[in-house]
Amino acid sequence: MCSAGAQQSPLDIGETMKSQMPPLNIAWGKTADTIVNNGHTIQLNFATGSHITVGGEKYELLQVHFHRPSEHLIGGKNFPMEAHFVHRNAAGSLAVVGVLMATGKPNAAFSKVS
Repeated sequence: MCSAGAQQSPLDIGETMKSQMPPLNIAWGKTADTIVNNGHTIQLNFATGSHITVGGEKYELLQVHFHRPSEHLIGGKNFPMEAHFVHRNAAGSLAVVGVLMATGKPNAAFSKVS
């Protein structure tokens, strides 16, 4: 479906269904290698070491960038911000973990990004 363009980003997640997904194992370091304002967004670049493993496949964390407001929607509702954790495996395939952010009390980890 993705190659046909019917299920590509950005998504509006409407109806959901129960599914059995392999666990997402996260092993991210605590610091970025560099932080860049690329004129479009703030991007944190990571050296080798941080990664996720899903379905037995390891993906190295390349970078994290932000969208304001969120790129994706849930039930037609967007969020104030979204973070994309972009990973790549040895074959060059990408895996992106999207995190929707809502307004609330300060987040200690997020406040360290400067």
